[in-house]
Amino acid sequence: MEENITDREDMLNTLQKLQHIRFNELIRDLNQSEYIFLKILHKLIKKSGTNSVYVATIAKELEISTPAVSKMLKNLEKKQYVTREVDPLDRRNTHVFLTQKGTAAKKEADKFFEKFFNKIYQKINKEDIIQFLHLAKKISNVLIDEINMANGNNSEKEKQNS
Repeated sequence: MEENITDREDMLNTLQKLQHIRFNELIRDLNQSEYIFLKILHKLIKKSGTNSVYVATIAKELEISTPAVSKMLKNLEKKQYVTREVDPLDRRNTHVFLTQKGTAAKKEADKFFEKFFNKIYQKINKEDIIQFLHLAKKISNVLIDEINMANGNNSEKEKQNS
């Protein structure tokens, strides 16, 4: 039983440490959330085959509300990384465009992270990284399911089995 308590404490401590890892201080003028958002926006625009994407498409991809997307877009607009335009054919939709400044900021951050993670890969072998990612995904899915169940929400797996 004592071993289980130590394991639980180790897991909680490790999760706490992982939660506090922030790259905000490492990337100039771009925080971690903005960087991830720009990467996803770039991917969606590229996938669309046009130079823009709808706010609703971003919300669906991120699995967040359109007001939450709009809040992030407002911050990115202040930095001139994106622009928004109401669709003239359907005013319910808003196009989001990645500006040259936004593209440049994303590319600069991409280069930084490539160098940063290459240093990590020199210190940790590939097999350990693959194993860590596999276990981290597995643990995070179990934790999310357990938290949802504790809060009275059924997991996606349970909904599918019903």
